[in-house]
Amino acid sequence: MPTELLLRTFINMRPRLRAIADRLLQSQEEADDALQDAFCRLWDKYGKRNEDIESEGVAVITVRNMCLDRLRKSASRPTSSLDENDNMDLADDDDNDSREETLEAVNRLISSLLPERNRQILLMRDRDGMEFAEIAERFGLSEMNVRIIVSRARKAVRQAYLKQSENQLP
Repeated sequence: MPTELLLRTFINMRPRLRAIADRLLQSQEEADDALQDAFCRLWDKYGKRNEDIESEGVAVITVRNMCLDRLRKSASRPTSSLDENDNMDLADDDDNDSREETLEAVNRLISSLLPERNRQILLMRDRDGMEFAEIAERFGLSEMNVRIIVSRARKAVRQAYLKQSENQLP
C-alpha cells in the first residue's frame, strides 16, 4: 500500500531529511516545522494513490521545497530595524545584506528574462505560495503545464544567475 511505503520511507529517512532542513533553514524549530509540513503535503498528495512512487526522491524534494518556501516567505517579510534588535551582531547583518542582494538580483533576472505570463506564474507559485491547481485555473492551463512553466522558469533564472555570478568573480 502506498501509504505504508510513504510512512516507512519518511521515518527511515528522517535523519537525512532533517539534515537537509537544518542546512537550508536557520533554526531547529523551522526545520522541524518544515519536516512536519513536508510530511503532511506528502500524505495529502501521495497517500491516497494506488500507484508506486519514487518515495525517497519525492520525500527529499518535498522537504527541500518546503524549506525553500519558508525561506522565500521569510525573505519577503520586511526586516525589522536595528533599534528593535539591539543584540543583532554584525555577521547576521552582513548575511542579511547578502541575502537581500541575492534576492534583488534574482528579481531583476525574473523581470528581464521571463515573458510576462511565465513571470506571473512563477511569482504566484514562489512568492505568493499559490497551488499549481489554482494557478492553472486562473490562466486556463493544465496543472502539468503550470508545473512545466515554473520548472523551466526556475531553471532559466538559476542558469542566468550562475552565469552572472561567474562573470563577477575576480
